[in-house]
Amino acid sequence: MFALKAEAEPFLQMIRDLQQNPNVPELYSGTLAETRVIVGISGMGAGLANEQSRNILSGIDASAFIFAGFAGGLADDLSPGDVVIAKSILDEDSGNSFACDENLLGISLTSTVHIANILTVGRVVSSSEQKSELFKRYGCAAVDMESASAALVAKESGIPFLAVRAILDTQSESIPASLSKLVDNSGQPLPGKAALNFLLQPSLIGQAIRLSRGSRLAANSLARILGELVSELSFSSSDTC
Repeated sequence: MFALKAEAEPFLQMIRDLQQNPNVPELYSGTLAETRVIVGISGMGAGLANEQSRNILSGIDASAFIFAGFAGGLADDLSPGDVVIAKSILDEDSGNSFACDENLLGISLTSTVHIANILTVGRVVSSSEQKSELFKRYGCAAVDMESASAALVAKESGIPFLAVRAILDTQSESIPASLSKLVDNSGQPLPGKAALNFLLQPSLIGQAIRLSRGSRLAANSLARILGELVSELSFSSSDTC
C-alpha cells in the first residue's frame, strides 16, 4: 500500500492485468512475477492509512502486507532515492514500536537498501533542524506519517508486515512548509493555491521542480525494490498487499 498515487505509479505500471476495484476507491489488483498483488492508495496521514489498510486486509488471505512510500531522511548518510527497509517502526505519538517480519527482512535483494529503524510522526517534518533533532532524539534513519498505523492493522490481522521507504528529502534539506499546502491529502495538486503561492513567492517554483524530480527518483527506486521483493516471495496460494 502507498499513501500517494505519485509514489505508486511506477510500481502499478509493472503489474499485469491491472484492475481497479469498483467498490473501494484507489484499490487495484493484478499479477506480478506470478503472484497476485493488491495495491491500495490511502492518502496522507495515520487515519487514512489505518482506514485503507483495514479495507485491503478484511476478508482476504494475505501472505504479506507492505507499506511503501516516500520518507524524509534523518540519518545523514542517506541520499535522495535511497531505500530504507524498516527493521522496526517507532510511533512517536503512542511510543509503541512495531517490529517488521523477520522472514520478509531476510529476503535477498540484488539492489542496495538500508535496513534501519523508521519513525512515524503525526505532522509534516520539513526543516533540516527538525530532522536533526528527531535523529538525535530517536536514532531512526527516516521519518514518515503512516507506517506505524499500517503496522498496527497488520499486527491485529496477524499478517507479516514490512515498511519500505524511499528518501525524498535528506537530513540537510529543508522543504518550505508552504509547498506541502499545495497538494491535498491524496497528493493531488491544488492549482489555484499553487498559482497564487508561485506568484507571491517565485522562489518556490525552483524548489517545486526539484521536489518533483526527487519524487520521480524515489518512486522509481520503490518500484524496483518492490518488484524484487514480490519476485522473491515464494507464496502461491494467497495475496501480497
